[in-house]
Amino acid sequence: SFLPWYLLGLVTLGISDIFFTNAYRTAFFCEFYAGVRKICRENNLEGSGQLNDRYLFEIADSQSLRAAYKDVIDAQKAVRHQESKPMTGFTGFLAKVFGITILRRKDEQLYEENEERKMMIDALDEELNGESYPGRLSPLPDGKNSRKVDSLHYLRHYSIPSLILLFFTFSFIGWVWEVTLFLISDGVFVNRGVLHGPWLPIYGSGGVLILIVLNKLRSKPLAEFVTTIVLCGCVEYFTAWYLETTHGGQKWWDYSGYFLNLNGRICAEGLLVFGLGGMAIVYLLAPVLDNHFKKIKTKVLIPLCAVLLVVYCTDQIYSARHPNTGKGINDYTQEADGGDRSCEKAFAAAVSDLYVPGSGERGRG
Repeated sequence: SFLPWYLLGLVTLGISDIFFTNAYRTAFFCEFYAGVRKICRENNLEGSGQLNDRYLFEIADSQSLRAAYKDVIDAQKAVRHQESKPMTGFTGFLAKVFGITILRRKDEQLYEENEERKMMIDALDEELNGESYPGRLSPLPDGKNSRKVDSLHYLRHYSIPSLILLFFTFSFIGWVWEVTLFLISDGVFVNRGVLHGPWLPIYGSGGVLILIVLNKLRSKPLAEFVTTIVLCGCVEYFTAWYLETTHGGQKWWDYSGYFLNLNGRICAEGLLVFGLGGMAIVYLLAPVLDNHFKKIKTKVLIPLCAVLLVVYCTDQIYSARHPNTGKGINDYTQEADGGDRSCEKAFAAAVSDLYVPGSGERGRG
């Protein structure tokens, strides 16, 4: 039974699943399938003819592989013969270290596309060389169409306008997330965060920092996951410290009493959620959004970014003197009007009764 392994996953908040149980369970069912397949074929049981995926058990011949992956071979030849002048100077430094381009000039875009295509081809090269399962030779109906050369997009450079829009998108998603949690728990709308606009910049900052600071780790998912936890932990901790220092000790979130918390500013549950969320951003959400942002014309894109930045900076300046406070926002220790502590009690009840992993990171600065 896998029940004890599932229970271990719950106790370890899914960490044991990520680093062991999922792979172990997959390996077990592969061996189980191989055994059942052998029995069915030896006894010529009904339907055993459909158990014909030979490449689960043997390496495909080179001729079959070359025929199925002809586009990969052609792409490799095209990349070798295509000249792409690497970017130099400051723009080259940004692209190489942080994966950032300025405004996606034509030469930058051509170089980026060529380099990205090389990495995409490398991802399929193991299948072409018989080093991993050849998905295109699968007898399943969708097998021949799986994993085309142009299907992998997370190894890319992001332009500065695109990063600005990603920042505001992640900030807005974080705001909606926390407002929704409070709406469910208390049944009222509360504008979360220090700022007054519909954004929580700690989410936007964390998402963008993951993309640029950890740019070189995208091809190593495990390293990306671990460093995302460390990076987001630093961002969350020092943001909490800064807000408390500059606003007379007021708290916009408090993890005191949570498992493995540090001064109430970060905790293990929140960091695990950030790690998983960061992986979703790097390998799914950011590439999808960037594809849409690329379709926006420059004459629209630049003014849009400028307007958003002006409104955001205005909100920052105003909120520095008049931060967003009140019931459900930062009332961890302050008393409500009339001398009672109803706000604090209501908040404590909401957290204890309806806590969802990640909801502890409420009211981000």
